[in-house]
Amino acid sequence: MRKMRKIKSLSFILFFVLFWTGCGPSADSEEFQQELADINAKMKETLQQIEQLQNEEDVSVFSDKARVVLGSLNNQIEQYHLLMDKTNEKIDKEARDRIISFKQKKVEIDFKLSLLNNGANYIPERDTLSHADTVLTSRTASGSAVTHKIEPLEVDETEVPMSRDTTLALAKFNEWEYAGVNLRNELMDDLQEIHELIEAFRERNL
Repeated sequence: MRKMRKIKSLSFILFFVLFWTGCGPSADSEEFQQELADINAKMKETLQQIEQLQNEEDVSVFSDKARVVLGSLNNQIEQYHLLMDKTNEKIDKEARDRIISFKQKKVEIDFKLSLLNNGANYIPERDTLSHADTVLTSRTASGSAVTHKIEPLEVDETEVPMSRDTTLALAKFNEWEYAGVNLRNELMDDLQEIHELIEAFRERNL
């Protein structure tokens, strides 16, 4: 009787082990595929935002949105890398090459955006007169003066004819330029290349 109970106990333990051995990998596989699908969906959504950037004409808005998009794609690739690490899956050569190409192109785009942002930091020349330009100031105290007395010009003109200030309009027109080179087309081509790289990555590795 005792021998029969022992055999039944061993049979139950063996069945339990076999059951979990059979179900474990399947459950892990489903979870793995689901996480890949989540990354895929996020990448697809981000790629749509890249397409929308083609119509953005304001440099500062374009720059902000482009950095957000590139950062999002980079995070999704990092999630993919961590997932492959966690599950001991190997990243094949094609996927690795696409990831490296994306990282390199991202650095290139970031650099060009920085050039445009830094190039916009200047004080425009002013060819119109302010109120301060139409008055003279003189010291009223002897020694170290601390106040000014405003004296009108000999000829007091209420209107000073000047040429139209076109500085801001010109700056707006040239805001995509750096050192005489318009970077808009280059940036659009770079983003298109990013789009193609990530689209291929999605289709073949996710």
